[in-house]
Amino acid sequence: MLRGPSSGSGLAAITRLLAEKEVRIKDADKKAEMQALNIWWREFSDQIYGLELTRIDSFSVLLGSLSQILESMTGGAIWKGAAGRRLAALFEELVSQEFAILGEIQREALPELFMELASGQVVRPPYGGHPRVALLGLLEARLQPADLLICAGLNEGSWPQLPQPDPWLAPRIRRQLGLPALERNIGLSAHDLATAMGAKECVITRAKRDRSGPTVSSRFLLRIEAYLGDALQHDENAIALARGIDAGEDEPFAKPPEVRPDASQRLVDLSVTDFDRLLADPFAFYARKILRVPPLDDVDEEPGAAWRGTMIHDLLERWAVEDKCVPEKLMARADAMLCDADLNPNLRVLWQPRITEALQWIAEETSELFKSGRSLAGAEIKGRVGLTGITITGRADRIDQDAEGNLIVIDYKTGKAPAVKQIRAGFALQLGLLGGMADNGAFEGVKGTASGFEYWSLAKEAGEFGKRKSAAGGRGDTAIDANELVAFMQGKAIAAIESWINGGAAFEAKLHPEYAPYADYDQLSRLQEWDGRQAPNRSIPE
Repeated sequence: MLRGPSSGSGLAAITRLLAEKEVRIKDADKKAEMQALNIWWREFSDQIYGLELTRIDSFSVLLGSLSQILESMTGGAIWKGAAGRRLAALFEELVSQEFAILGEIQREALPELFMELASGQVVRPPYGGHPRVALLGLLEARLQPADLLICAGLNEGSWPQLPQPDPWLAPRIRRQLGLPALERNIGLSAHDLATAMGAKECVITRAKRDRSGPTVSSRFLLRIEAYLGDALQHDENAIALARGIDAGEDEPFAKPPEVRPDASQRLVDLSVTDFDRLLADPFAFYARKILRVPPLDDVDEEPGAAWRGTMIHDLLERWAVEDKCVPEKLMARADAMLCDADLNPNLRVLWQPRITEALQWIAEETSELFKSGRSLAGAEIKGRVGLTGITITGRADRIDQDAEGNLIVIDYKTGKAPAVKQIRAGFALQLGLLGGMADNGAFEGVKGTASGFEYWSLAKEAGEFGKRKSAAGGRGDTAIDANELVAFMQGKAIAAIESWINGGAAFEAKLHPEYAPYADYDQLSRLQEWDGRQAPNRSIPE
């Protein structure tokens, strides 16, 4: 319920949403669960209500209030453990510091401010680590014994590290002041190496190349090699093992998933909008309809195209059902929607000019069509029909009736309408299936034969918002006659049902990626492991 764009701000908006949800629920068991959730939320929100009212003119006061809330909500468990002790220490440090220079703090900036203050904190467990392996610095390695000590990085410039110039004092002035010379670190590096080589077993390694190119052996390593000569042992086995990591057997690329559920699992009811997903991306259909794994929106996410489309459809539904598509009343409803206090302010500013012009086009287009003899037959009406033993459900955005009594099925699109190529390929079956349902009397109160199939697009094309496009038509061999559209699309739907629902075809991922733009289930299908590496030899049933 809190996922997707917010319907208000503050705790009061969440309380209102929960209360409205409880009122809408009719099932007794679910209503009892919702009532329990409301009771919990009131108790929880009472604990953080004070933070919402606190004026953030003092960061120290805010930290005190936040500390009390965290302790109250967790019963003090927030301060336990290594992370809890570090958090408590951070709060003490921040409270003791002076943040008056920040002045009044915007609430929207608090998460980023806390993130910045806490990002540098390090939580070190008091015990633990690997029981046998330790990565140590020079000083720690000298102080702790080890059965095997590996001295890595003996390249010139790394060990010993080249002396860095003093930006403040010249070498002569340093000598006169009695300060150690910059070359002193070279001697310390030699001392560290000599001490390390006193271990029971010592391995000295270096990298022959780094990201800048070939490297040079450290002067220490060169002197050791010169001193020991043939007595110096070289471990060729370790080098072979290291190279073997990258020299394993070639693994074949992963294959796209081809899920084959049993016959009982395949028997699911379909909506007219499910066929496009089933034909283009059968795996996504399988995840959504058979596994019943719906995609989840982010909490309080920015309003997207789907959310805007839902708002427009709801607005047009109320305009059709309550106002009977009276053109003058559409803009009044649009103004009321855009003036809603809960609407995202940024969305209102950016969206209002576009949506106002698009809705104005709908009102004018509807007015002209009604003057020519069209009338409203139904809007946002649901129906169902049987097709090869499977129940197909559908919801028509709007159905008009012309002067001869024929029906025109209309689908509102907040984006662009499907192209003729997509319709001809069978990846936009919604209008044809809705027309077939209308022909069979599936919509209550709507009688007649569907002869028109129109997309009303609110997108901007050729510098103007709004365009009415027929699903039939086209040029040459790609043309589809309106009288054949229902039979053509029903044939595509029947083939899909016989293949995947009544049949045993595999639910493959991205069967036709050019018509599967959504990425809701790409992670579930492990798309990046196989996409682009398979031969394009798959096809949908005819």
